[in-house]
Amino acid sequence: SAWFRLRKSADSGSVYRILDPSGEPYGQVLFRRDVSIEAADLNSAWGVFADELDVESVVRYTISGGREEG
Repeated sequence: SAWFRLRKSADSGSVYRILDPSGEPYGQVLFRRDVSIEAADLNSAWGVFADELDVESVVRYTISGGREEG
């Protein structure tokens, strides 16, 4: 799979478009602005989040829903 960041907004975060292994659109996700995505595959993404004290944590997101229509 491939992930492409479409835009990054200071207010809403980062929007990514996901393509499946054959290059077809799979979905689109919005991540919070304070999460840095470090790795991703078709169904999961891992990132780093720093709290107000700059203590970092690893976060894992599960992507569900599948194919984009349209």
